Amino acid sequence: MEPRESTSAPVPARPEPGARSDGARSSFVLHWAPVWAPLALLAQISILGLGPSLRESRRLSQAEASLSARYGEAIETRRGLERMLQALRDPIYIERERRLLRAPHSRLRQP
Repeated sequence: MEPRESTSAPVPARPEPGARSDGARSSFVLHWAPVWAPLALLAQISILGLGPSLRESRRLSQAEASLSARYGEAIETRRGLERMLQALRDPIYIERERRLLRAPHSRLRQP
């Protein structure tokens, strides 16, 4: 017997399970985009944004204590300078200072 020639089209090979064409792969990616896009954003924020911001927050907290102490000292210095300015504007204080400067030093040393 002679082998017969097949008139039908060749049967395509069956794809392996799990193998997808490029079109199916892109539709899969687009289908899950609402899930992976926020996850990618969350990962970027947590890795690139959250760590540095927490370190900056700790640094600013430490600097706040130092700045508060310096501010308190500046306020006290200002109050002292304001008292001195007020005294220098007082004519009675100025006259007392002038008399003290003219007085002989021996009078200041006597008990």
